[in-house]
Amino acid sequence: MTASYIPFNAAGASLCSEQTIDAQIQYLKQEQLLGGYLCAEKHADSWQQLYQSIGRLIGCEPRNIALQESATRGLLSALMSLPWQSGDEIVICDFEYGANYVALLQLAKRYQVSIKRVAVKDGSISAEDMANAVNSKTRLVLLTWVPSHNGVVCPAEAIGQALMERKKSLGLSFVYAVDACQAVGQMPVDVAALACDFLCATGRKFLRAPRGTGFLYVSDELLEQNYCPVVTDHFAAPLKSDKQFELRDDAKRFELWEANWSARMGLKVAVEQLLEQQSSIYFQLSERAEQVRSALGSIDQITLCDTGDKQSAIITFYWSDKPAKVVYQHLLDDRISSSVVTPDAGLLDLTRRQISELNRVSVHTYNDESDIEALQKALKKVV
Repeated sequence: MTASYIPFNAAGASLCSEQTIDAQIQYLKQEQLLGGYLCAEKHADSWQQLYQSIGRLIGCEPRNIALQESATRGLLSALMSLPWQSGDEIVICDFEYGANYVALLQLAKRYQVSIKRVAVKDGSISAEDMANAVNSKTRLVLLTWVPSHNGVVCPAEAIGQALMERKKSLGLSFVYAVDACQAVGQMPVDVAALACDFLCATGRKFLRAPRGTGFLYVSDELLEQNYCPVVTDHFAAPLKSDKQFELRDDAKRFELWEANWSARMGLKVAVEQLLEQQSSIYFQLSERAEQVRSALGSIDQITLCDTGDKQSAIITFYWSDKPAKVVYQHLLDDRISSSVVTPDAGLLDLTRRQISELNRVSVHTYNDESDIEALQKALKKVV
C-alpha cells in the first residue's frame, strides 16, 4: 500500500508496518469469532512475549513493565502514586512537555509542592546542574528526554548517573522519572544506564505501533515501596476481604483490566520488528534527519530552530514571513503531512526563546531521498 500523503510526522504518529496492521486485523477477526475474553485468553503466550520483548528493548524484566494507553497516561499514574507532602519539590528543566507540566501544576496546587526549573545552557541541559538542584525537599526529578517541540536530545543517562551519585553522597530520597515518549524507537534505551525509577513511552511515535498503546517502566526499588496508583481496580489490586486489597507485586499494579487487545497485538509486532534491526533503524533515522536539516537549511527563508549539540529525528523551523499554519497548509496542499508546534507543547522553552509557533517535520525509515527532495521542492514554492 502506498501512502496518499508523504509522511513527515513520525513525532506525532508514525505509519505502522503492514505486518503490524495485519496482526491487528487478524486479531479482531478472531475476537469476532471467539468473543473478547476467550480470544485474549487463547493469546496468553503472546501477551507474555510482549512484556518480554519490551523488557529486552529497554533492559529490564517483564515484571517491571505495565502496559498503558499512552506515555501521558503512564506518567500520570506514576506521579499520582507518589506520597506527596506539603513542601515537597519537583525538579524539571525548560524542555518539559506541556501535558506533563499541566500534571505538575495540578500536583503543586493539590499538595502545595513547588516546581524548580533548571536553566537551559548552550541549548541543552547540564547533568551537573540537574544534580545540584536536588536537596532534602526533592520528591521528584522529571526529564523529557527528547522534547516534541525541539530536536534537542537531553543527556538523560548522564543526568541519571549524576542524580544517583548525588543521592548516595547526601543520603537523599527522590524519584527520577524519564519521559521517553519521543526517544523509544529512535535511539537505544537502557533503564540501568539511565538509573531511572519510572520511564514512560508511547507506541504510536518512533516505535511505529498503533495509537492507544504504550508502557510504563517501574524499578524494583519502587515496586518494593508499594506505591499505589490513585486509579486502580481488582486486577491491579486484588480484593482480600470486604475491607482489604493487596497490590500486585509487579508493575501491572499500574494497569487496568480493560484494554484494546488488538492494538496490543500490533504493539507486540512493532516491538519485535524494532528488536530485529535496532542498530540499522537508529542509524537510518539519524542519517535521514541530517539530510532533512541540510535540505531545509538550503532555503533562505527558513531558520532551523533545534538547539543543543545532539539532535533527534525531529526538525523544527520557522519561515521568515509566513505563519506556521500557512506553511503547514502549503505542504498539505502538496500532499505532505507535517505538524505545527503550538505554544503549550513546550511552553517554558518556547516562551524563554520568544517563539510563538513552529513548523515541525519528523522522519522515519520509510522516508527516502525522494521524499526529502519533495519536501524541499514544496517548501521552495512557498511565496
